[in-house]
Amino acid sequence: MTEIIEQNLFFIVTGIIIGIIGIIIQRTRSYSMIAGFNTMSAEKRKTVDIEKVAIALRNAFILLGVVWISIPVISDLLGYGKIKLWLLIGLHFMILTLLIILVNTQSKYKK
Repeated sequence: MTEIIEQNLFFIVTGIIIGIIGIIIQRTRSYSMIAGFNTMSAEKRKTVDIEKVAIALRNAFILLGVVWISIPVISDLLGYGKIKLWLLIGLHFMILTLLIILVNTQSKYKK
């Protein structure tokens, strides 16, 4: 088990950093780090419930962190180590795509 953790240390550290970044953005109200919000006009900013968007972003980043930690370890334990990077890339883009779709289509993120 320690051998698998040592082999996947990069992925584990990356997952922890991704999760921490999500928490920092939401807790410190660093909304300027959210893509597109910084360049919105003042009128358009008033229509966005940025606190709910930040919570959704935090949750997505924590989920991404868990994916970055668990997929490499589980795939190595099951003997699918050669496809772990492809699984990570696929799940990463799938989660981010779902986040973008949810935030842009659901009315709870708008005022």
